Amino acid sequence: MLDFNEKDIMIMLLVLISLLGVINLNKDNVGMSVVNLVSEEKNFEIYDNEINLNSLTLRQKIGQMIFVLAKVEHKDLLQNMNIGGIYFWEKNSKDVYKNEIDYFQASMEIPFFVGIDLEGCWNPFSSFKEFPAFKDVDNEQEAYRIGEEKGVLMKELGFSINFSPVVDKEDKIWGCRSFSNNVEGNSASYIRGLQNQGVIATAKHYPGNTLIGKDPHVDVAFSIVDEEDLRPFRWAINNGVKAIMINNLITSGEIDSEHKPSVVSGNVIRTLSKDFNGLILSDEVGMAGVSDFYTDERKMYIDLVNAGNDVILDFRTEPWHLYKIISIIEDGVKTGEIKEEKIDESVIKILKAKGFEVKRKV
Repeated sequence: MLDFNEKDIMIMLLVLISLLGVINLNKDNVGMSVVNLVSEEKNFEIYDNEINLNSLTLRQKIGQMIFVLAKVEHKDLLQNMNIGGIYFWEKNSKDVYKNEIDYFQASMEIPFFVGIDLEGCWNPFSSFKEFPAFKDVDNEQEAYRIGEEKGVLMKELGFSINFSPVVDKEDKIWGCRSFSNNVEGNSASYIRGLQNQGVIATAKHYPGNTLIGKDPHVDVAFSIVDEEDLRPFRWAINNGVKAIMINNLITSGEIDSEHKPSVVSGNVIRTLSKDFNGLILSDEVGMAGVSDFYTDERKMYIDLVNAGNDVILDFRTEPWHLYKIISIIEDGVKTGEIKEEKIDESVIKILKAKGFEVKRKV
């Protein structure tokens, strides 16, 4: 039998405390260390606005498909991993937005998409600029003017994409995120006003009827989609909308998501892609509507890519989580669960939306 005296026990306790301290290191720092070890050299072949897709590694291509929260302390990490887009919450002033966006974009050969929700009644710019809620917009001329005003301001601050407009026919959850009348015409006018200023508009949440029951932010939710729900998206497409966001609801009716959230349904996205060749964005995948549907997180990310999403919004920003997403998708390609051609198709669309001409040189 081992015989420990008080001194031995004290030494063992100190060692144990030290080990626990190491184990409980901030996950962000652990993630940064891991990513720094596996960072890949950027040998992007870019001449003027032409980029060679084959000069990007698989991990770098996957990075372009991810849209994350913009945390200043993660700037180097996001740049090193070639992340495609950064999302901003509310800030106190125009200068804060401009300075942070400039800081993120500095030295980037492939710039970030810079996005925000400036939409129906969510206004992250409220500390320095007011806009009317969509429910209070009376006509298409006013909708165009609001889109134009938002586009001018967003362009000035450095934003490239707005996750707006909400084109759902009804909003029974918040009561202000969609237009209260002439949803098709007002949405189309808003889109033209915004995009005429060089900011990408996003029609959401396909296939519609999203804001009528349970909130997909906090619940797995269901809806029945009819022809009327689809009309605003057709108007948006006919008016040149450059991005459409897929909702997290399980749908039936005109669009059947086959008993799973629309965002992971190939049937939903294939139906959309018949008439739309712009960017297809997932809604945020940390929402309960999709994350609670899965017991296997790996399968969720594989399904998100295979369903046809070009861009995956994931606002859980810990470096270890971001590294895990890219690793899951990379492994999916290596095991044959995802075709690399699917990754390439999405990245080509992303790079073209960022202003590049894309070539595939050997």
